[in-house]
Amino acid sequence: MSMVGMDSLVVGRRCVLVVDDDPIILRVLVGVFERKGFLADSAASAKEAIEKAKVRRYDVALIDFRLPDMDGIEVLIQADLKNTLKIMLTGFPSLITGIQAEEYG
Repeated sequence: MSMVGMDSLVVGRRCVLVVDDDPIILRVLVGVFERKGFLADSAASAKEAIEKAKVRRYDVALIDFRLPDMDGIEVLIQADLKNTLKIMLTGFPSLITGIQAEEYG
């Protein structure tokens, strides 16, 4: 079944997309959200996240700033996350990345 077809099965459940290249972080965050009743998808790269956002609407997106193929700001720019609560994650915080993230929602 395609992901588009899967949306009809999750009516009423909130959907979250977790984007991080660290498999442990992905597993932990997905588990936390699933225990809270969310449908949780994960993506290990920006490209994968952008593709998933094309076929499903997410209520929340947690996006790592540093990804192997592009940074999280590019995900904010390229992915269709208009009505999504976006949360940027980083192990390397700085004022500049905070300002950039704010500028792109």
